[in-house]
Amino acid sequence: MSNICLKQQLTCQARAVERSIDALPLGDPIKDWFFVELDALTSADHASNLSLDEQNSRLRGLQQLQHLVLKHREQVDTTEDATSVQSQQDSYLTAEARLPAAVRDSTRRLRFSIQPSLLHQSKRDNATFDPVSPTAKVVAYLRGLDQTLQFDGDELFRQEGAAVLAQLGITDTATHAAMATLFQSRYHALNAAIGMAAGSASQIIEFAAGVSPRGYQWSQLSPGTIYIESDLPQLMIRKAKIVRNSLMAAGTENRGVLHYCATDVLELESMLEALNSVDTHMPFTIVTEGLLLYFTNSELRQFLENMVTLLSRGRNVRQTDNKKVPANP
Repeated sequence: MSNICLKQQLTCQARAVERSIDALPLGDPIKDWFFVELDALTSADHASNLSLDEQNSRLRGLQQLQHLVLKHREQVDTTEDATSVQSQQDSYLTAEARLPAAVRDSTRRLRFSIQPSLLHQSKRDNATFDPVSPTAKVVAYLRGLDQTLQFDGDELFRQEGAAVLAQLGITDTATHAAMATLFQSRYHALNAAIGMAAGSASQIIEFAAGVSPRGYQWSQLSPGTIYIESDLPQLMIRKAKIVRNSLMAAGTENRGVLHYCATDVLELESMLEALNSVDTHMPFTIVTEGLLLYFTNSELRQFLENMVTLLSRGRNVRQTDNKKVPANP
């Protein structure tokens, strides 16, 4: 009976927190962070099997989150100039006093972060806009057939990939196995190439990361590294929440840093933003897999020009550092 009552409390508390977050102003960037926290505390594929201790822990977390939301609402309500909240959107994450402690501590413990501007993106209806291409879903399904290239929470991507293949009439298991071998081999070959890049495998930027598990697995297997995953904003928001919950469930802290940011590879300034997350004074590796087939000839030329500029920026920074400063006369 106590177990049933506790589950009811969890449900009621979660709904109360959701209502409190919904009541925050639409332009308040911290609103999205609160929803990230709420997702982490309420999402559980096996909620019916949670122990009493885990249910109590989640209930306390929800109560703490509710307190943080209400305190933030008080701050917003007492702000004399409402536009001041809007004006701080680009910098509020750098001011620790304005961050919920739960978010700060979680970021440090999980060694996981999301680009602040991702949380300022306007909402788009996924019923009319799907940030994941059908081919990416197919690859996710085939690549994970042997269950080695998966991460907790990507089941939906793989299910959608299987559905796409069925719609195309590609249902033969032997064909699936052959295609899976191709995509798995490409994945492992690229990993091997990254590992051979002596000195630059400690900092990796992956453009058009899609639903690939590479960043997640690389950070797990290579403590001390920094892995930047980037793609279009809506996909990164969706994937970041899934991976964050998976990292929380894994519980291990000895991992590399995993960071998510938004990038349009056809816009140079957008690509240059990714460099802000690595130390350009040190070598770094740029990775992309399966991206070029989407481009027209003019788009491919633009992408390659952007890549040349990007790599030149990093090289020029290191060359400047290596120049000797003449001694004073």
